[in-house]
Amino acid sequence: MGEFSSLENEFKQNYAIASINQLIFANLLSLFFVAIFAPFDAFIVPDYIDIVYLIRYGFICPIIIIFLPFITLKKTAQYFQQCVTLQVVLCGVGFTLIAASLPIKFGMIYSVSLAFLFLFNFTLYRQRFIWAMAAAIITVTIFNTTMILSGSGSVKLIIFINFYFSGTNIVGMFVCYTLEKSERTDFILKHLLEMESDKAIAANRDLELRVNDRTYELSCKNKELIDEINKSKVSVQGVSTPVRLSRSHRWVDH
Repeated sequence: MGEFSSLENEFKQNYAIASINQLIFANLLSLFFVAIFAPFDAFIVPDYIDIVYLIRYGFICPIIIIFLPFITLKKTAQYFQQCVTLQVVLCGVGFTLIAASLPIKFGMIYSVSLAFLFLFNFTLYRQRFIWAMAAAIITVTIFNTTMILSGSGSVKLIIFINFYFSGTNIVGMFVCYTLEKSERTDFILKHLLEMESDKAIAANRDLELRVNDRTYELSCKNKELIDEINKSKVSVQGVSTPVRLSRSHRWVDH
């Protein structure tokens, strides 16, 4: 934040606390979407339903539930970025395992689930740009490595799906960066407003003190002036005694 770099820790703390309600909503929504796709699993891959359900309900859903307290408590709010990043990566591992455990034509279909994960990662999870980008890169790397080593996808399909992931992540990064920049701008403006408000309060307090001091000085001067006037009156009354005129002598002619 440039000249406001000293406020970075305060911004992170405020950002984390302000994100709690949305994180609760985002995780519950994630849990809902992960669970609601169960009927589609039975329709699309009925022969592999056991392994898909095992990963979906035995790995992905518990991860979301386990991480929910850690990213929504004020005591651990300062670590919520790291927790969300780890949650995204582990959920990505879960979707990757589903894709790798299915035949190629079905595996590529299920790999699209990662796109929804990236959408949540860059928007609803309120990840800051650096953490959201790290989570996306790690998840894509794990997906590519797993699919290549397991032979669950041809090179052409993996390249194609990576172009799709790249487009999704680029758009997501742009949105995430814009949201974080907006949050930082609002925080700085709020801080500046508080500073100006404090300055105005201090100026008013100083003005009030100056007015009181000036009033006291004028009161003292008025009292001194009144005392001087009273002393002058007393002095005048002291010298103004009554004067008796002597009778003029008459000259007698002899």
